[in-house]
Amino acid sequence: LAGMATGLAYVLGRPWLKGSLRARKKSGWAQKMEHERRFQAEVDRILAKVHASGINSLTRREKKILQEATQREQQ
Repeated sequence: LAGMATGLAYVLGRPWLKGSLRARKKSGWAQKMEHERRFQAEVDRILAKVHASGINSLTRREKKILQEATQREQQ
């Protein structure tokens, strides 16, 4: 009787389990895409600042972000 109940729970719970695993994969991918979107927006902001004020107006952090963006593009 316990085996039958376990089997029933497995069969009925299986679609739910697959859906939750699929949702996790999407959320991981979505998080990565959101991170990339934010990074690109920051790069765009920095480039606009360079255009308006020159390269000497950048902070160390902004220079580091531009360097990382350059490395990403070269790969």
